[in-house]
Amino acid sequence: MLDPQNYSIVAIGMVQSIRTFSDCDILPQKWNWGWKFYCYIPRIGQVHLNIPSDQPGVAVISDLVVHKYARGKGYGRRLLSLCEKLANLLEADALGIWADPGDWPIDWYRRSGFKNRGGNPEATQDLYLEKPLKTQK
Repeated sequence: MLDPQNYSIVAIGMVQSIRTFSDCDILPQKWNWGWKFYCYIPRIGQVHLNIPSDQPGVAVISDLVVHKYARGKGYGRRLLSLCEKLANLLEADALGIWADPGDWPIDWYRRSGFKNRGGNPEATQDLYLEKPLKTQK
């Protein structure tokens, strides 16, 4: 993994180099459990990418939301792509996400390359899905 001291620099450079949205802000914030990158796109949606200190090599998506009136236009796929690109820049080996097994996004995550890695598919608890990344080290 990339040295956490450089996370802010990577996020700032990323906004300038791989902007998938013209008015996207990526804000890194240090927490006691690791790092969180906030990405908010006005009138479209948001996504958070977490880099937990206790899971080296893994970046975990949270709060992937596309506003109702912006759905069906490919914005969710672009937000997911943004997370993959940022995770690759941060030298993560895998991208993870927790999903409700009874909610529709779980099929979308699977079609996007995520595989079950934890939780019980027969239970009502959330499942952990993960996708390997092509990190260039």
